[in-house]
Amino acid sequence: MRLILRRVVISIGVVAVVVSGCVPTPPTTALTKDDPFRPYRAVETDVFRFGTRPGVMAVKLVAEIDRKTGATETRLKVHHQYTGQHRHNYESARNIRAESLKFTSVARYGSCRVRTDCPLDEMYMVDVPEAELRAGAKLGYLLKVFPRTGPDIVITIPPEMIASLTKLLDQERRAPPPAGKS
Repeated sequence: MRLILRRVVISIGVVAVVVSGCVPTPPTTALTKDDPFRPYRAVETDVFRFGTRPGVMAVKLVAEIDRKTGATETRLKVHHQYTGQHRHNYESARNIRAESLKFTSVARYGSCRVRTDCPLDEMYMVDVPEAELRAGAKLGYLLKVFPRTGPDIVITIPPEMIASLTKLLDQERRAPPPAGKS
């Protein structure tokens, strides 16, 4: 029973309403980053921040288009800030059909003295197949992130974010490469 009570499911909309009292507006714009030193062109949404201390999350959708092959990888970048006595150590993610999604831990910040609450940060990326992302364009895309310790988190990627990313991604694929670049 104790373990069940510790497992908390959090959704973007629920966190925003419960923690801050209002529903934040998801970003509806995306931009292209064309750095010639990288082997891909990136299409990114604006960052979507929600919540208030002690639980703040910032998410961004990114698509990387390989310059040579045109292959695209889409991922969700997450920066999760929370207060606690220990890091949650998020380590895996699954879609709504319980299929594993590639999870990459980027950074973990903060440490606590025994039995004191302190600010902690975790940054990670979850690869989301483009076809699945597009399929969730009307209602949003759900995924669940699992920690070693602490609460599971259900993240809903809002339809507005998906639409802004896929719209610009489609434009980038149709556009010819800039002069002098391949």
